[in-house]
Amino acid sequence: MAIHLGCHKWSFQRATTRQAAHIIRALGFERMDLGNAPDLHPVEAAANVDETVRYLKAIAAETGLRFIDIFPQLPVPPNHPDPEARAQSRKGLAGWFAIAECVGLEGVTMTPGRYWPGHTAEEDFQRAAEEMRWAVAEAERHGVKARIEPHVSSVTWTPFLAVRMAEEAPGLTLTLDHSHFIFHDIPYEHIALMHPYGSHWHARQAKPGDICCPTEEGQIDFQRIVNDLKAMNYEGTICLEFTPGRWMTSGYVDCVGETLALTTKLREYLG
Repeated sequence: MAIHLGCHKWSFQRATTRQAAHIIRALGFERMDLGNAPDLHPVEAAANVDETVRYLKAIAAETGLRFIDIFPQLPVPPNHPDPEARAQSRKGLAGWFAIAECVGLEGVTMTPGRYWPGHTAEEDFQRAAEEMRWAVAEAERHGVKARIEPHVSSVTWTPFLAVRMAEEAPGLTLTLDHSHFIFHDIPYEHIALMHPYGSHWHARQAKPGDICCPTEEGQIDFQRIVNDLKAMNYEGTICLEFTPGRWMTSGYVDCVGETLALTTKLREYLG
């Protein structure tokens, strides 16, 4: 059994995919998660599958990195009330599932969607569940995993909603990041209800009211997480994802420094 460490492109938001890949490789990682980038527009890249595949394979070859997952944040959430908008979302995701298969990614991470004015929470949730059932079937057709990242401001903003979504869309797995739940001061025991559905992990430190903070200030118990993953015989990747900016956080974070700091701790816990 082996648990691997990787790093997310989003730790270097202004960098291109190629630039981020070289930085991540220089930091000692062999695995990387992909996401929106100046050179990887989620709609344009999905509409040009062959070109995108060639580009990503070229970066992998020159850096020696293995790309694990892609989180294409499309401009329209999958549970949009407008059927035509949902159709556009499906078109974009279909392109990414095809890219994932050709590049050798393990899966595609998605947002489950958000709440919409004029609609009940249940309506928004059920609309998302329908789209996730479609995504699971499409992902299986390409031999990759369909996953959502339960996150703040989504229809799966609590562990209970995330578990319910996974159960209502059989085959759907989760990309788990405790920071989205410690933000709301949700206790570990509740967050851990999602663990059995997790097929991929993100890692950064956080605390109540602060979704990304320096490693020494955070309240996420990564030793406990690693112990739980070992007990579940998890064999995937923990991808570090410190992010700059002020989105639901109290200030800017030194992404390089904190990535190195948390990596040291995780390697110690992994043994």
